[in-house]
Amino acid sequence: MNQMQLIQRKEELIGKTNLDFLDQVYKYIFLKHCF
Repeated sequence: MNQMQLIQRKEELIGKTNLDFLDQVYKYIFLKHCF
Protein backbone atom coordinates (compact mmCIF):
# COMPACT_ATOMS: atom_id res chain seq x y z
CA MET A 1 0.00 0.00 0.00
CA ASN A 2 1.29 3.44 -0.86
CA GLN A 3 1.03 6.59 1.26
CA MET A 4 -2.13 7.94 -0.39
CA GLN A 5 -4.02 4.67 0.19
CA LEU A 6 -2.93 4.63 3.84
CA ILE A 7 -4.12 8.19 4.37
CA GLN A 8 -7.42 7.40 2.66
CA ARG A 9 -7.96 4.32 4.83
CA LYS A 10 -7.24 6.36 7.94
CA GLU A 11 -9.68 9.09 6.94
CA GLU A 12 -12.37 6.48 6.23
CA LEU A 13 -11.85 4.98 9.68
CA ILE A 14 -11.99 8.40 11.34
CA GLY A 15 -15.09 9.32 9.36
CA LYS A 16 -16.83 6.09 10.38
CA THR A 17 -15.90 6.62 14.02
CA ASN A 18 -17.25 10.17 13.90
CA LEU A 19 -20.51 8.97 12.35
CA ASP A 20 -20.92 6.31 15.03
CA PHE A 21 -20.18 8.89 17.71
CA LEU A 22 -22.66 11.40 16.28
CA ASP A 23 -25.27 8.64 16.09
CA GLN A 24 -24.83 7.99 19.81
CA VAL A 25 -25.01 11.71 20.62
CA TYR A 26 -28.19 12.18 18.59
CA LYS A 27 -29.83 9.19 20.27
CA TYR A 28 -28.86 10.55 23.68
CA ILE A 29 -30.25 14.03 22.90
CA PHE A 30 -33.38 12.50 21.39
CA LEU A 31 -34.02 10.35 24.48
CA LYS A 32 -33.37 13.24 26.86
CA HIS A 33 -35.77 15.40 24.86
CA CYS A 34 -38.55 12.79 24.84
CA PHE A 35 -38.51 11.73 28.49
